[in-house]
Amino acid sequence: GGISLLVGGIGVMNIMLITVTERTREIGVRKALGATRRDIRTQFVVEAMIVCLIGGLIGVLLGGGLGMLGAQLLGALVPPPVGAVVVSLLFALGIGLFFGYYPANKGGRRAPIEALRYEQAVWRTGVPRPRRDSGKASLEASSRTSGRGLRGTFYRSAGVS
Repeated sequence: GGISLLVGGIGVMNIMLITVTERTREIGVRKALGATRRDIRTQFVVEAMIVCLIGGLIGVLLGGGLGMLGAQLLGALVPPPVGAVVVSLLFALGIGLFFGYYPANKGGRRAPIEALRYEQAVWRTGVPRPRRDSGKASLEASSRTSGRGLRGTFYRSAGVS
């Protein structure tokens, strides 16, 4: 049980780190408009807690439903104890709070100008933007934007233009 909670918590933390990274520009705009570190941190911690609470509710519904189905097959009616349901949902909220704090704090510590420049910095590093078309044009763009390595050389020598 404890290992499952740890693995689930690490999964939540990774998802929230990805969320914070994807929403860097939003964080910059909010901070530029006056949001404090605490506001940003609260937003992401609450999101992590909601994600965990939804997972906890799904777990309670599945566990309670399957348990009641099994009890009915044995000829008994045994609803899940209310105390156990409340404790499990509180644990889910606690996991969201504990494992969501680090990504939320990371998002809250960003300087507004750094967060607003984030997309431009990614663009200048030479990382190609995702393209909607596929095939030869994408290969061409990726070999041209990298500007180094054997990948571009290979395509040019193979006659792919």
